[in-house]
Amino acid sequence: MDSSNFQYQSTLYENARGFVMRGDDGFGQSRAQVGMSGTTCMVETRSAMLGDDLDYPGTEETVQDSGMTPSGEEVVVITADDKLHIQQEDAWLPVSDEYQVQGVAVDAKALETGAVALTDEGSEGCGVQWVGNRFPGHQELPDAVCEGDPDLAADPVMGMAFVGSDAGISVVTPTDTTVQITEEPSQIVEWDPVTELLYAAELNSHILRGLEADGTVAWTADVGAAILSVDDMGTRAAAAVSVANADGSGGVVIVDGYTGTINVITD
Repeated sequence: MDSSNFQYQSTLYENARGFVMRGDDGFGQSRAQVGMSGTTCMVETRSAMLGDDLDYPGTEETVQDSGMTPSGEEVVVITADDKLHIQQEDAWLPVSDEYQVQGVAVDAKALETGAVALTDEGSEGCGVQWVGNRFPGHQELPDAVCEGDPDLAADPVMGMAFVGSDAGISVVTPTDTTVQITEEPSQIVEWDPVTELLYAAELNSHILRGLEADGTVAWTADVGAAILSVDDMGTRAAAAVSVANADGSGGVVIVDGYTGTINVITD
């Protein structure tokens, strides 16, 4: 287990609404897209320099996720109140498809075709809605899930949604009913399409679990600090775990996605 610093570090001072990596810009520079007040912007990650403004209707745009289509096109998913936008490049210019969702879209994930959103539907509870794909649909979620700080993950190939909450983890599809696969509190969930495992954790716990799609535990890892969020690391087949240490400092723990071995700790 090694302690390591990041190779590059840049700082962008902005009250951001979501941040996703967008891959290479074609000239060897990594790009990201960040949601800001009234707009979203492209960012060069090494320098924190802002690029194109990409405006959507309203002032509550949140950049939620990025992904790739089967033909290799890069997409970004943005939510704004009751709208979901799927943005992709077209001859160097971004184009976007807009979809209406039930209630307010509070989270969303990119799929190979379309996207899936977690929706807050007020007195009606909450739900999961698929847009722009082969099987558009909507599923209501149990009250215990809606009241339990839900988090959304998705398998972009199969289109399955995973909803983690105080009540455990449920698998939801556009054509079937909701199936609970574990009862352990899991307010943090993230699907890794490379390892085909779901990373799951209880907020502020030290334990990260790697789960198969049916809830079977593949491995567990003690990251040694309070877990705040988890993200998959693409082709590296690893989980990037954001943590809060007991002394008030923060860090990132890199966990091997196949074995649960802790590879790197960054301060």
